[in-house]
Amino acid sequence: MEQVVIDSSVLAKVFFEEKYTENALKLKDAYINESLDVTAPSLIFYELMNIMLSKKAQPSEMEAITESAYDYGFEIKEADELLAAITIDTATTYGLTAYDAAYVALARINSSILYTADQKLLDKVNDKKIARHIKEF
Repeated sequence: MEQVVIDSSVLAKVFFEEKYTENALKLKDAYINESLDVTAPSLIFYELMNIMLSKKAQPSEMEAITESAYDYGFEIKEADELLAAITIDTATTYGLTAYDAAYVALARINSSILYTADQKLLDKVNDKKIARHIKEF
């Protein structure tokens, strides 16, 4: 089964109607239908919370969305020595923040693709074998 990494820009589109929400929902459905494995570093939940704060979501809505995000059961990768080392290498190689680099690093470790809506990240990585825009899903 194909495995992909998602970042918070994709996860947010599952809960908020935005450009490329249809693609994010298609990815989520592929996961639910067990035709795709989805993984992400644990920081995805904190980044999702920041997105909700920027959208001025109410605390009750934020709690419900966070609970739903956890309930999907995506494989969540906690930081460890390997992920930290590859994140540092990725950040310095591509000029990314450690946060963005963690997603790319996880995709590198898993030999999978990161799906994101973050065009700045995609411009810096510039390698579709590592990272692709969610519109391509």
